[in-house]
Amino acid sequence: MKSLYDPAVALAFFKSAGNPEKYPQDATIFREGQKSHALLLQRAKMYYVYDGEVSLVARKKIIGSVKKGEVFGELAPLTHAPRTAGAVAQTACRVIALDEREFQGALMKKPAFALMLMSVMIRRLRESGVRLCLDDASAGYASLSWLATLPFHELKIDLAAVGNIAEVPQKLALVQSLIELAHRLKLEAVVAGVADEATAARLKELRCDIMQGAFVGAPLDAAAFVKQHRADQ
Repeated sequence: MKSLYDPAVALAFFKSAGNPEKYPQDATIFREGQKSHALLLQRAKMYYVYDGEVSLVARKKIIGSVKKGEVFGELAPLTHAPRTAGAVAQTACRVIALDEREFQGALMKKPAFALMLMSVMIRRLRESGVRLCLDDASAGYASLSWLATLPFHELKIDLAAVGNIAEVPQKLALVQSLIELAHRLKLEAVVAGVADEATAARLKELRCDIMQGAFVGAPLDAAAFVKQHRADQ
């Protein structure tokens, strides 16, 4: 799938509201676990590499590098979460930095950058082993056009929004079409809300990859899930 990221567009976005910063080789740009403090005016920033290269470090190991024309550090200012990795200047480098307020101001001028940044974040999640699913494909809340532009793993269909597929042929045809769409796009088809054996049997005939719902098993909290998973191994 072709990347949505365009370095020239990203540079224009960061230049519109950001501030240039310089770091010598081996300088720490931010630390793993670092938090922002709005009251102390220590806001988390995201960065565009104008020149040089930056290493991303977690648990004292290099987990990736960011080269000229790429962005990094975007998650913390958007979520206010602690840094999941640190950033160190692998070479002497120049960057353009945006904090949360500056990012919001730039986004008002160039809203198309939001989709580009989303594609970067999704790619990094994929590279870390996270599986991504487009939810509520049958409910009208999710645009199927995302499937052509963002690298998902799964397409989820919620039977609560469709109805009884075991007894209504039109509803069965709708779910069948969505499952076939997922497979044509090389995605796994996930169906939620499977409540009985008859529905599960029809979904199996339609080559549904993953089923969720009361028939499969009740929802579990994290501790109960781990315990059940270990018992099933």
